[in-house]
Amino acid sequence: MKAAAQAVELHEALAKAQDDHLSYVTLEGGTLIPTDRVAERTEAGNHAWYSGKHKRFGDNVQVIADPNGFPLWTSPVEPGSAHDITAARAHCLGAPYPIAAKG
Repeated sequence: MKAAAQAVELHEALAKAQDDHLSYVTLEGGTLIPTDRVAERTEAGNHAWYSGKHKRFGDNVQVIADPNGFPLWTSPVEPGSAHDITAARAHCLGAPYPIAAKG
């Protein structure tokens, strides 16, 4: 497993997927990794790491995977309270479009 400093950048993962002639990649948005980070609060006073969707504390991670479901790239961690689409927009949502436009 690669250390964070060695992790593949999103554009590299997408370029490799294209070079490998993958027919598509998938975005698995909002994967919640359980955690015990309960001290941090939002400006509104809510628990930042609590996911109302999953009803537990955790880290929100976006994953780009190959057609078999193997992870090609993972995003930086967002608090569990971050909405899935917000995290995807911040880290990866627009990235596949230029590559898809090339075929």
